[in-house]
Parts: sequence; C-alpha cells; structure tokens
Amino acid sequence: MHFQFQNQELSFCEDHFKPDSWEVYSLSDLHKYRHVISLMEVEENLPLPAMSDDSLLLTNNHLRKLLIHLPSQAIGHDMQLVYSTFCHGISLRTMYRKMLAFGDTPVLLVVRDDCNKVFGAMASSYLRLSAKFYGTGESCLFTFDEDDKLEVFPWTGLNSYFIKGNTDSIVIGSGDGHFGLWLDEDFLHGSSFNCETYGNRPLATTEDFLCTGVEAWGFGRGNP
Repeated sequence: MHFQFQNQELSFCEDHFKPDSWEVYSLSDLHKYRHVISLMEVEENLPLPAMSDDSLLLTNNHLRKLLIHLPSQAIGHDMQLVYSTFCHGISLRTMYRKMLAFGDTPVLLVVRDDCNKVFGAMASSYLRLSAKFYGTGESCLFTFDEDDKLEVFPWTGLNSYFIKGNTDSIVIGSGDGHFGLWLDEDFLHGSSFNCETYGNRPLATTEDFLCTGVEAWGFGRGNP
C-alpha cells in the first residue's frame, strides 16, 4: 500500500494496519528518546579501532558500544593489549610493570566474573602504584547485562577518588568506605559496591565476586 504526501511516497507492509502491529509515539516521546536514537545510530556507524590482539573478553558489539564513551585522548587511536591474565599471568604487579613500559595512556580495564558478566572501567590515565587517588573526570565505570546492553556510570563530581593503585589491590571509585571496583593482587577476588565517585550500582553479578579474566587496553603505539 502506498500514499502520496507532498511528493513523498509512504510505504506500508501488508500487516501495518493490524491493531497488534501499532505502536503510537507522541512528539514528547520522540524528543525524550532522541538522544538514545542518535546514540544507536552512532554506534552502528562507528568504525572499530585496530586491535593489537584478539580480546577474550570483549566482543565487537561490546567495543562498538564503549567507543562513544572514550576519553578524548583515546579517540582515533589503535588499541594495544597492555596486560591480560590469559597472556601475562595473574599478577597486579605485572600489570603495573607493563603499564609503566607502555607509557601514559587512557586505559580500558575489562573484567569478567565467574557468572560470565563483563564490566570494568575507562581510566583517564595508566594504572600505577600511587600514594593517593589520581585521574580525571573523564574516567567512568561500566557494565554489560545479559543482553549486552551497556550501562555507563560517569563521574558524579562528588569527590575525586578516581583511581588508586596499592601493592595488594587496585581501587576505582570510592566514598563512605565503599569501592566502585576493587581487585586483589592476584586478580582472583574482587568487589563492586555503590560509590560516590561514580554513583554506580554494583557492576558484577554479586557485590563480592571471583574473577575469571582481566584485560587492560591502552591507546596509541606504546611498547607493552
């Protein structure tokens, strides 16, 4: 079925006028969801960056959704695998060492728990040992649900507890004694709670979880 309206042709499928196929949106609905629709269009058209290695945690669908949340320093750069528990052993110290050799870069930290849930952090600078918290408001936390829908938790502005590297753990986000993401030195145990820095809900399947994989990706052409 076709209609002509102001020299534009409108086409309808055969079951278009069946009641159970109707879905009505008001102008306010379209305005409300315009940002979501535009993000979907951007995600579909963004070219994926070149990657130095295959990721064992991220799918192309994951990556395409994450790209629009990269810090400005990372946009347009290739992705380099700096550290992986699958390639470099299970050690926070090894990750710090490889980060130092790679150089200062934003870092995409990806974690998988024992229920195969994928989540992590976009850090504005490389992960390192530190006496105090560091980083900028371009950092964020993220998590994917079972349908690969991405939820991102940007900086709330309530504090500046972005990242802290200890000898026995790494912390991303804090406040009132709770960490947004905490991983131990062996990348075996982790936890994720609501924290003031990012206003996140727990990222993993449970607040305390077991890790089954960790990857850290840098941007640019360092020497991992």
